[in-house]
Amino acid sequence: MVNSRKRIVTIKFTDEEMNKLVKGKERWHFENNSDFIRSATLEKLNASPISNIAGTNIIEYDSINDSFIWKIRLDDGQEKILLERLPLDFIQDLSKSINFEINKRNEVLGKNKKHSVAVPKRLMK
Repeated sequence: MVNSRKRIVTIKFTDEEMNKLVKGKERWHFENNSDFIRSATLEKLNASPISNIAGTNIIEYDSINDSFIWKIRLDDGQEKILLERLPLDFIQDLSKSINFEINKRNEVLGKNKKHSVAVPKRLMK
């Protein structure tokens, strides 16, 4: 049988942290600070240490609705639909925005060759 005895933990917050706590508690509709802190702590403790999984983005044209579907295809074959019925102008704007930010990143990195990749500076010391 698992020991279900609960223990008390005391923590100290700055005024700024306490304000964030109260806002968070209200935002996620917790009755009191203790329930909110307990929930947040357990969520962090139960989370996988690896927050990423491998997969690819798929943008698929839906000819029936003249729209697009954005989904993720994981390397294990699973698929998850992220958004459906995305209009063409949304996809075009998203594509333009992504390309702009990639170009900006490339400029910051000093990337000027098509097949070069980012290299951590610490490797070059």
